[in-house]
Amino acid sequence: MTSDNAPSSFAAVHAAVLSDEYSGKTVEDVTRRALIAGNLTRDEAVIRVLSEGSPGLFGLMGAKPARVIIAPKPERPDACVKYFLSKVFALLGLGRTTVNVRLSPSTVDVSVLFTEPSYTDLFARNNGEAYNALYVVLEAFVRRINRNLNVSLDINGLRQHLRERARSAIASLKNRAEVTLHRVSDVYLAVLRDELARYPDIELCTIRADRGVRYRLRRLHQASSAPAPSPADGAGR
Repeated sequence: MTSDNAPSSFAAVHAAVLSDEYSGKTVEDVTRRALIAGNLTRDEAVIRVLSEGSPGLFGLMGAKPARVIIAPKPERPDACVKYFLSKVFALLGLGRTTVNVRLSPSTVDVSVLFTEPSYTDLFARNNGEAYNALYVVLEAFVRRINRNLNVSLDINGLRQHLRERARSAIASLKNRAEVTLHRVSDVYLAVLRDELARYPDIELCTIRADRGVRYRLRRLHQASSAPAPSPADGAGR
């Protein structure tokens, strides 16, 4: 998936960013720790042994650690995304995470699971601004792999939380002609537009103000806003 549409610079990114050296008592131990840290399986990783290590004399004098370099396979976009996000979360001090990636011909679907609930709260604050920042970084990285891939990101069900907020905003138009939205992030807008596809009588307007861009939901007519039939409502999202 990376060959035809991948920018030539990705090889340099892969070598510089997605390759790390680990050391320990044995090659097996080092490899196991490295795979866990990168959220990788052996089939997804390139493992290069630099040194088998040596216990030395009586386990003391002349001991040498085993050294291993690990990287995701460059032809596996899913592995590259998992490894990249694992490094980002580690640098942010967010602890161990589980990153699952599903690929389709046009989309990288990423699901992140934090074991610590407070980390999810971090990304949910201010209408998902931190979530949006991570999305922008991830999208930029994925485009380095393949320009034609889109990104879908969910963190501990946060996307569903944003979807519920979007539906609440739409429902508030029941007795109003328009509703002004506050502190809107790009990810929230994407979720909102997805929901609005089922409401042809509601439009999202952009308002230029002194403090930047604001958004407003407005009904195009006074008829009741009923969603278009959606047999997959709530499924597969």
